[in-house]
Amino acid sequence: MRTNNGNNYLDSALDRQLIKRGINEGTFLSIGIEASINNAIQLAKRGFRVTASDISEDGITKAKKNLAIEKNFTITVDDMLNSKFDNNSFDYVFDGSYFCELKPRQKRRYLAEIHRILKYGGLLLLKCYVRQRDKAAFRQYEMMIDAFTQESFQVQDADEVFYQDNSVKLSSKALFFVLRKT
Repeated sequence: MRTNNGNNYLDSALDRQLIKRGINEGTFLSIGIEASINNAIQLAKRGFRVTASDISEDGITKAKKNLAIEKNFTITVDDMLNSKFDNNSFDYVFDGSYFCELKPRQKRRYLAEIHRILKYGGLLLLKCYVRQRDKAAFRQYEMMIDAFTQESFQVQDADEVFYQDNSVKLSSKALFFVLRKT
């Protein structure tokens, strides 16, 4: 899988879902500059209108220095636990790792914010690395997603994938969820 900064590839699990669902236009929010800036750029190159967000002003500054900005592409500072985005702003949200770092209480708040900013029927494409590599850990994550999303999202897909992030030297199995706003 090629998901690291500085390459010209879209996350393969994200790419598979876009192809599978025939998604080739719309508005995308890509969360987490360091982990997913390349994905945001690749989505913009494919013609999506993309907003890349990060909670860190430093991350935004570094990203802006190191990129040739694409058309249909903006970068902004935003706290996804208390987002400044308007209701129903995006067709799709891609999160390549931010959700994984949150505490359970924060995960609920995060999902409520994503639900608020997604358009009705919009998709949250969520990649969650799992530090433990056993089936029980994956099942526990699946059950948590089900519990957190019962009333606001419908799980469309859940696949075991590979996660690699060279910026933090992390390589692991992961789960890739596709959640539709209900």
